[in-house]
Amino acid sequence: MCLILFAVDPEPGTRLLIAANRDEEHARPTQPAERWPGSNVFAGRDLRGGGTWLGVSKEGRLAALTNVRHPGARREGASRGALPVRFLTTSLSPDAFAASVGPELATFPSFNLLLFDPRAGTFFWSDEGGAPALVAPGLHGLSNARLDVSWPKVARGLEDMQAALGERGEARTEALFRALADDRIATDDELPATGVPLEIERLLSPAFIRGPVYGTRSSTVVSLHDDGSVFFEERSFAPLGAPGPVVRHAARPAQ
Repeated sequence: MCLILFAVDPEPGTRLLIAANRDEEHARPTQPAERWPGSNVFAGRDLRGGGTWLGVSKEGRLAALTNVRHPGARREGASRGALPVRFLTTSLSPDAFAASVGPELATFPSFNLLLFDPRAGTFFWSDEGGAPALVAPGLHGLSNARLDVSWPKVARGLEDMQAALGERGEARTEALFRALADDRIATDDELPATGVPLEIERLLSPAFIRGPVYGTRSSTVVSLHDDGSVFFEERSFAPLGAPGPVVRHAARPAQ
């Protein structure tokens, strides 16, 4: 993922609400979200690396991933998409999961991970190591910097998410997808300096990137609730933002 907007405990009965975009090369082969055969994972699949960027499990766990963009970030190594899958297919707490990955940490490119365990709550963990940090209730944003670093797409997205929380049901879902569809390019004075050329910073600045080669491949809205129910909708896109498949999944953990 390249943008994750989320609300921790936004209202009674809801533990976590997520609106997220995955940006990637359009040529990279991808399977839309589905229940993985022989697995408890419901997620899209990166067919090159074998992992995922966002998924949920039958047990009501969630993992979501972004890469990291700054001059010192690691860019080579094992597929970081394996990390969400590993979390979703274990019963480890976020702390225990991080400890299990610790010996291999430097083998992965730089990453941010959002981890939800219904027993423990919502946690943020990064390649900088240390224990995952419990995320406080409220609205948060994550792009390719660390948690709550206010890049333009994060700041705008959180304003839109705050407004969407005033809606209910399908109206809220559509409001969140509209927030993810924001393709406004930030002004040069708003742009972060991440070590890429200015024209690339401009290209990457919107929440939704419309490009012929690289762009937003999917937008996803997920909610997880006190009763264990999960709502998951993914909308996929082709080059230049042309609409593709839509997947909608609503279930209890046992289903």
